[in-house]
Amino acid sequence: MDLPAAEKAIRRGSDFGFFVAFLLALGVILAGATNLGGVLNRWNDPWILVDAALVAGLALGVRRRSRTCSVGLTAYYVISIVSKCLAAGRASGIVVPAIFIYFFAKSIQGTFVYHKLRREQEPEYRAAAKWTYWLLIPGAVALVLLLSFMVVGMFMLPTAVVGGDEMKPRRTALLRERGVLLENEQVVMFYSAAFFSLLGDGNMLTNRRVVSYETIDDELIVYDAAYEDIVEVTVLSEGGLFEDTMIGIETASDEYFVILASAEAGGDKRFLADLESRIGQLEDVSPLE
Repeated sequence: MDLPAAEKAIRRGSDFGFFVAFLLALGVILAGATNLGGVLNRWNDPWILVDAALVAGLALGVRRRSRTCSVGLTAYYVISIVSKCLAAGRASGIVVPAIFIYFFAKSIQGTFVYHKLRREQEPEYRAAAKWTYWLLIPGAVALVLLLSFMVVGMFMLPTAVVGGDEMKPRRTALLRERGVLLENEQVVMFYSAAFFSLLGDGNMLTNRRVVSYETIDDELIVYDAAYEDIVEVTVLSEGGLFEDTMIGIETASDEYFVILASAEAGGDKRFLADLESRIGQLEDVSPLE
């Protein structure tokens, strides 16, 4: 491998690294924006953005001809692919990853050959000081993370109980389209324990019912009760900083389900108070202290 070939291998390895980072970030954004479920469910994880930022930082280091970053990028990608295969219990669909690994491995060869040939051609040649990478790469990772979370923040579900008038119209339309909301039914209060997927989890009071729903194995399951059919409401556990308040609902037909409400900003108290008022101040409603 001569110097031009080494530089070409470095550029290709870097480009493939940036492409992987782009795909990771795009998967998270699409999962949050579309709520399609299915194959996109595995992307409903904001921590994937950390992977994207790390891969982008390593790719930038490769572009700067860092031997450490080229080895790190290849190792990180190989480990991620192996872990996914082990989790799935099979090694199907490895042709594309194998192509990526090939170009990443070639970038390792390219970085080492590049520095070797430059030293042979220029006795005074020195690779960039290591401290530049300690500043450049973490800075790039931080920037990618910041930009990614800014974009993802546009699609994140509220972490607190919100009023129906605070919900984005496209989310209300999706619930109506999937049959969670009935025709001419309006959301009064809403809370989801999910991070991105609106259909993954939801708890709400409408002008007609109390509704809880969740998606399990790609199947949307809805639990609901008209206010006039509710015979007992019980606070099963009070929430806190990291836990939601759990409220049990029992109907006259002996059906029972649980709804969740975030304790953030007293949202669970407002949720329960509104529910209580709509079922006629039942004596067996357990109030939050």
